[in-house]
Amino acid sequence: MNSTGVFADTVNVTANTGTITGDRYGINAGALATVNNVGTISSTSTTSFGVGIVADTVTVTGNTGRITAAGANGTAIDAITADVTNGAGGLISGGMFGINATTLATVNDAGTVSGTGYERRRHHCRHRQRDGEYRHHRGWRVRHRRNNARDRK
Repeated sequence: MNSTGVFADTVNVTANTGTITGDRYGINAGALATVNNVGTISSTSTTSFGVGIVADTVTVTGNTGRITAAGANGTAIDAITADVTNGAGGLISGGMFGINATTLATVNDAGTVSGTGYERRRHHCRHRQRDGEYRHHRGWRVRHRRNNARDRK
């Protein structure tokens, strides 16, 4: 199922005290999502890459509620640019990422922002590249030393 709680090119949630939820997306805004949240905004999917709020630009003017994505691959906030104010008692949490911003993330946090199910591995990586120093491994940029003793075997 790929349901969405709120879908529009521009979304303005001025005072959410209830629940906005969808299986795949809580809020799916193409260009801009502006949110003030005391309630719950969530993706309930446990099997897909669910997202609480997704837009090119996400502005959370205040959050003392919950913005979550339940699945192991979930992201609470996914944006190109994110400006987030998370107040005391606020929770922004995803299975993989709390906030994923590809260009810029500005976060003022007095609550909790977390990615709960993602394992970061920096050593024992079996995906070494002999032709370059960098290799993306499970979403993290990992720098490998070139020509070390282990690589020469």
